[in-house]
Amino acid sequence: MSANPSNELTWQEQLELAAQLVAVIGVGGYISHRAHLNRLGIPVSMPLSFERYLAEAWYVVHASVELLFTVLLWPLVLLLVGSIITGVLARHNRLPRVPAWFRRLKPNTESFPVPLGLLLGLLLILGTVCRLPADLPLSVAVGPLNDGDLSKWNQTEAETSYALAMVVWLLCTALVTALAPESKSRDKVWLAWLGCRGMLPLGVIALFMHFGGMVHASTYPSVEVRHGKDDSAQETLSGALVLESPESLIIWSAREGRGVLTSIPRDAVHSLRFGPDLDVLAQALEEAKRIPVAPAPAPSPAPVSSTQGGP
Repeated sequence: MSANPSNELTWQEQLELAAQLVAVIGVGGYISHRAHLNRLGIPVSMPLSFERYLAEAWYVVHASVELLFTVLLWPLVLLLVGSIITGVLARHNRLPRVPAWFRRLKPNTESFPVPLGLLLGLLLILGTVCRLPADLPLSVAVGPLNDGDLSKWNQTEAETSYALAMVVWLLCTALVTALAPESKSRDKVWLAWLGCRGMLPLGVIALFMHFGGMVHASTYPSVEVRHGKDDSAQETLSGALVLESPESLIIWSAREGRGVLTSIPRDAVHSLRFGPDLDVLAQALEEAKRIPVAPAPAPSPAPVSSTQGGP
C-alpha cells in the first residue's frame, strides 16, 4: 500500500517550518544575548558555550510570551467578553444586520495601498525599536558610572514598547502571509509585497536586539572569589558573576565611581562563594548616585579698568 504523496508533502512542509522556527529562535538567542552582554561591556570576542545560547533562546521566548500576555491582558479580556456577548446575541437573533453596501465591498489584495500600509507598519517597528538602544551608550555598567545614562530609559517603558512592537510584527506577518499574492508580474505591487517579506526578518532582528539591550534582566549572583597564581599572594574579589565560561570568570564590581570587569582564569580560582542575586544595572545606578559632584569653580573677578589712565 503506497503512501499518499500529499500527506508526505504536508509532513515535509511541517518539518521544514519547525526547523525554520527552531533556527530563528536559536539565532534570536544569540542576537539577544550578545546585545545584553555588549550593554554590560563584555566584548564580542569573548567565547560562549552553545548551551548558553540555547538557554538564552528559551529565556527570550518565555519572557516574550509573558510580556505579551501581560500587556494584552485587558484587550484579551475585552475580546473574550465581546465574543461571548456576540454569541449570545447571535443565538437569540438579536444581532444587527450588516448593511448591504458593506457586504458588497470586497478587499482587493492586489491594490497598492495594502502592501504599502504593511510596509509602513514594519518600518514603524524598525524606527521605534532600533532607535531605543541608540539612546544609551554601550557599556553603561562599565567605565565612569553616569547617573544620566543609567537612568535615561525606564524598564517598564522598554517592556511595553517591546510588547507593542511584537504585536505589530505578528499582525504584519499574519497579513503578509494571508494577503500576499503569488503573482510574479514584477510590477510595483509585487515589489511592495516583496519589500514586506524582506522587512519581516529585519523586524525579528530588531526585536531581539531591543530585548537583549533594553528588556533583558541584568540580575546575576553575587560572588566572592579567592584567586591568584601563587598561594602566598592570593586576592579576594567581590562582585557579580556576569559571565561564566570554561576558560574564565568575569566579575563586575564598582570601584571609586567606575564599573570594572575583571576576568579571572579558571586555573587561578581557589575558592568561589555565592551570595544573593545582584542587579548589575541597578547597583551601577546606585553607585553613580553616590559619586559626589565636584563643585563648579568660582568665576574669577573681572578686571576693573581705571578711568585715570593708570593704576
